[in-house]
Amino acid sequence: MKIVDLTKERSEREKAEGICITQSVERMENAIGLVRSFDYTEIRRTATDNIAITGPAGCGKTTFLRSYAHRNKDAIYFQVKDRKATFPRFMRKIAAAIDPDMVPYGIRNYSIFYALNNGGLLRNTDSVMVSDALFEFFKATRCTLIVDEAQNVRPDTLDALRQIADHSGAPMVFAGNETLYEQIGPGKRLPEQFSSRIGAFVNVTVPDMQDDAEQLARYLGVKDKDAIEYLGMKARTCGGLRFVARLMAAFAKAYGSALPPALADMKDMAALLGFPE
Repeated sequence: MKIVDLTKERSEREKAEGICITQSVERMENAIGLVRSFDYTEIRRTATDNIAITGPAGCGKTTFLRSYAHRNKDAIYFQVKDRKATFPRFMRKIAAAIDPDMVPYGIRNYSIFYALNNGGLLRNTDSVMVSDALFEFFKATRCTLIVDEAQNVRPDTLDALRQIADHSGAPMVFAGNETLYEQIGPGKRLPEQFSSRIGAFVNVTVPDMQDDAEQLARYLGVKDKDAIEYLGMKARTCGGLRFVARLMAAFAKAYGSALPPALADMKDMAALLGFPE
């Protein structure tokens, strides 16, 4: 039997990839990896192959998902900024987010991706043609679609994405704040059939944010125990990992490669940045 040292393995990955792999990052990455592994085998996809990631603002969802898409070229990251976006506009925006160089030549409505990517046809493109083009793209490539701020997506659009996933076999990831779970969690019937397509929920909680912040602080070189605990507690109220990242970035800018800060230094910098006591 081979015994794997997970702590050593995580440390080696962090050094190789230059990222901090917190417990929450590991859970999100494993969930996406599981969905993709089902897709890449010849096993018939079921109705529970997509995942949802939920958690408070600042817990690291967007940072992780952007990083994941950057490191995995067959992942399409799309952030929903307009909660009033209609189904046709939403589909056009997704198509515009896809790099035309990723589109296999010869699929139906192939030219739409080039036109939308260059700012053309944004208002007048037929929504059915765009939906067909997206279906053909995901069927041909099996790329993973990552929809961030998914709580802003309208029910009819969610159902359209469900149909694309069902018929193309492409896995999808939906991330958002706590209201996303209330909208599409187990037993929800709005939109119809969509919640049954979510096979797993990864929920990043406030305690998770504290643990991740302390882990990130150690990764960034903070050794003072009181300073680490301070960062962890602040992460529960000041935007999670966002607070730790901004604070440590301020130290790096001010002191360069100086010794990691102690608790008093940490509090002084937090006050300068306007973080509440």
